[in-house]
Amino acid sequence: MMKRSKIISFFVLMVIALNSIAQSNIVSGFVAYEVNGQVFLSWTVNGGYTCDGIQILRSTDGFNFDKIGDIYGICGSPNQSIDYEFNDEEPVVNETNFYQLKLGSFEESEVISIEIIHLEDYQMRPNPVVYYGQLYFENDDFLQHLLVVYTPLGVPVYEITTFADYFDVYTNGFLPGQYYFKIYNLDTGEFALSGSFSVFR
Repeated sequence: MMKRSKIISFFVLMVIALNSIAQSNIVSGFVAYEVNGQVFLSWTVNGGYTCDGIQILRSTDGFNFDKIGDIYGICGSPNQSIDYEFNDEEPVVNETNFYQLKLGSFEESEVISIEIIHLEDYQMRPNPVVYYGQLYFENDDFLQHLLVVYTPLGVPVYEITTFADYFDVYTNGFLPGQYYFKIYNLDTGEFALSGSFSVFR
């Protein structure tokens, strides 16, 4: 009985593995990129594969997906690879958006993800910060900026520069409480913005 059970388990694992291989061969080049707050998806259904319609699915946890769009009709081709695109006009802002394709009734693509940050002036993620956070701000031209963090008494406790649109903020030596910051544009020598965030232990 034990031997038969092992054979059945091995067979189930082989079926899962073969399904995964087949699934990975159907779709290639599945990518997501952001333009002006919208997410553009593109992918290719490889030659030799066809399906009855494509559902575009989205999730914010990577597990529970909702349908956000359909491409109707026969997809793919027995003779050549076919490229597809889809525009998610309303992704969930300040969250990681996960996307997956459902081809026909059964086949599913890999899951891809992209984080959509929507800023007013700045955003600290997470806030409160425990040991590490990222302070996002507008820096479309990738100019060098300086971040200076202060205690409520105005004592500087942290400095860092970046050319990106965020600062890495490590708060290991910080006491719990409210902190204030100023950002300076080092290329122009001008003050850019100020704000605050909290530290929690």
